[in-house]
Amino acid sequence: MRHARVLAVSALATAVVVAAAAFAQTTLTPLPDNGPIRTASLEVDFSKTHWGDAKAGQTKATACAACHGADGNSTVDMYPSIAGQSERYVAQQMALIANGQRSSGAAVAMVPFV
Repeated sequence: MRHARVLAVSALATAVVVAAAAFAQTTLTPLPDNGPIRTASLEVDFSKTHWGDAKAGQTKATACAACHGADGNSTVDMYPSIAGQSERYVAQQMALIANGQRSSGAAVAMVPFV
């Protein structure tokens, strides 16, 4: 008698799972077809790459060194150390300050420099 109950409960559970799966299949919303994916070449032509001017960068960095330190390690708690930050992070923060999206704290003082 005990085996019959186990088989009945397992059959009922299987039927519920199958019914739930069937219901889920009928309620799916298809994704819209998007346009073709554009790909970019991974080849880089270094002859056309503009690397920047190191001497001009040093001149511009003197304004940064006034608050952030000559080596990027600030000695004043009010100004964060920027040594070790990635180029991408620093460029993003400068862009946010220049666009006015970052305007809290001492970022306002950086607007003329960025």
